[in-house]
Amino acid sequence: MEKLIDKLKNIEMTFSKKPFSLLEIMYRQVYCKELIQSEMLAGLLRPNENHGHRFVIVESFLIHIGVELPKYSNLKIETERNVNGRRIDIFISWEVGDQKHAVIIENKLNNACNQANQLNDYHDSIINEGYKVEKIVYMPLSKEWQKSEYTDTRKDVLAKTINFDAEDIIKWLSYLLSGEDCCLDEEGYVCFCSHKMNIIYQYQEFLKCLISNQYIMQQAIEIQEKLSFEEIEKLEKLAEITRTTEWCEVRFRHIVEKIQKGKFSELLVKYKQNADYVNYAEFYFNNWKQTYWYEIWLYPEDGNYVYKYDGNEYIKLKKFDISETEKLAEYIIPLLQELSKKQ
Repeated sequence: MEKLIDKLKNIEMTFSKKPFSLLEIMYRQVYCKELIQSEMLAGLLRPNENHGHRFVIVESFLIHIGVELPKYSNLKIETERNVNGRRIDIFISWEVGDQKHAVIIENKLNNACNQANQLNDYHDSIINEGYKVEKIVYMPLSKEWQKSEYTDTRKDVLAKTINFDAEDIIKWLSYLLSGEDCCLDEEGYVCFCSHKMNIIYQYQEFLKCLISNQYIMQQAIEIQEKLSFEEIEKLEKLAEITRTTEWCEVRFRHIVEKIQKGKFSELLVKYKQNADYVNYAEFYFNNWKQTYWYEIWLYPEDGNYVYKYDGNEYIKLKKFDISETEKLAEYIIPLLQELSKKQ
C-alpha cells in the first residue's frame, strides 16, 4: 500500500468542474453518438433550419476553415453521404456556374477510430463525381491525441485537409456569440435576438462537457499505464472506502477537533455524502428544529464552504482553502457559540 501511495503522489491530477448540459445527459443514452454529433453540427450549419440564422453560421464556419461561399449559390448540407459504400459524415456542396464545389467533414468528436484510406477514398470519389474539393475538415475531439497527419492520408489530400477540433469549434462559436445577431421586429426596427444566440451557446456548452469527459478519460488511461494490475485493485478498494460516511468522518476529524476546542458540550455533528460523493458535516444543537444549523462542505478540488441552513434555504457564508483549517475553525466557533445561546 505504501508503494501505491508513493506512485499516486507522482501522478499529476487536474480538477475542473464541467458545465452542466441537458444535451450531454441525453447524449449519454444515445447508442450511435457519432451520427448524433454530425446531425447537431449539420443542423446548425443548414440555412433552412428554423434556428433563424439563415446563412450566417455556415458562412462563418467556411470562412474559419479558409473557404468563401459565393452569394446565390445552391448550397446543400448532407449527413452520411454515400460514396462507393463509405459514408461522409457531413458533406457541404454548392454550385457556381457549371462547377460543383465541396467541403468534406470527417467527424471524430466521439473519438472514432481512423479507417484505412478513409480521407483518400472520400476525396477521390467526390473528385470523380465532378466536384472541386475545397477543403477536408478532420474534426477530432482533441488535436493533442488525434490528427489527420497520423492517418494514412496521401500528401496531396493532406494539403487540402485542416485539423479543426472541439476547442476550435468552441472558439469559432465564441466568435459568433461576440457578434450582434440582429433582425427586424414587426415595426421594422432592429432588435437583438438573444434566443437565437442561445442555440449556439447550448452547443458550445455541450462541447465543453465532451472535452472535460475526454480529459478525465485521458487521466484514467495515464493512471492505468503507471500502475500494475494488483495496484489498480488496491486503488479500486481505496475508492470504495472514500465513498463511505466513515471516510467522510475521517476527512472532517481534524476540523471538528479544532472546533471542539470551543468547548461545546451539547454540539452535535452529523457526517454525510451527497450523490456526487461530496463530503459535508452538519453542526447543530438539540434545538435545531427551532433554530438553524451550519454545514461545512468539503470539495477536494475546490475548498471548504461554510453554509447556514435555516430549514428553508442554504446561505453560503464563506469559502476556505483546504489547508486553512485553523481559519475555518476560528470563523465558525463564534457562530456556534451564538447558536448555543439559543438553546
